[in-house]
Amino acid sequence: MSFLLNLKQSYNIVIVAVAVSAIFIFIDSKINKKTATRTTYLKTAFIVGLVSIFIVYVNTLKGKIDEEIISGIPPF
Repeated sequence: MSFLLNLKQSYNIVIVAVAVSAIFIFIDSKINKKTATRTTYLKTAFIVGLVSIFIVYVNTLKGKIDEEIISGIPPF
């Protein structure tokens, strides 16, 4: 499982996510005995690509979130 560390904060995970989604569509089409069209593969690849790019981008942002932890009764 240490090979997953190579994908940390890397856009290579987008390619892996698109490939895995295509494999899942292929398996689903074989199980349900329906043919998956080229547009189904393209739409899914596009959506998975956008979502995974957004996730990688957010994870690579620099910054810090400061949260205040109140130990006791709230002041309101």
